Amino acid sequence: MGFPFKHVITRHTMNGKFFLSACILLPSLLAASAASKKAILIVDDDRPLTELLVHYLEEEGYETAVAHNGEDALNIYSKDPDRIALVLTDHNMPKKSGQELAKEVLKIRPQAHIILQSGNIANCMDTLSKDKDLSSVIFLAKPFTKSQLIAAVRLKLH
Repeated sequence: MGFPFKHVITRHTMNGKFFLSACILLPSLLAASAASKKAILIVDDDRPLTELLVHYLEEEGYETAVAHNGEDALNIYSKDPDRIALVLTDHNMPKKSGQELAKEVLKIRPQAHIILQSGNIANCMDTLSKDKDLSSVIFLAKPFTKSQLIAAVRLKLH
């Protein structure tokens, strides 16, 4: 008897070369509901993308909070870290990068759940691989599907 799963493959270009990233989405990650009513802090200076992420996550039962730069996000997080279950942040932003934000959040709460997203795969992966302070942070390559986003969120929260 086989084990059912959904396999998602995404094609990327880096330095003129194509490569694929694969993600196996297990049914438990696809079917799990929002475990708590803590908020997911979405941090991105791209307002239309932020609105789409809010829609995707709230459609799955998650509460959301939004910031459009790293500085505002840190202010929101530091005022009530118990309210934020996960930080979903873009890598390149004004005032404070996603990497800088992640480091500050981890200083406040070392066990914080963080997903760093970027379309600049090489730079972001290089950042995460070289910085031991960010070893718990997972990377989500842009563009991503709703299924990939929800799977990444559930992986960090459950």
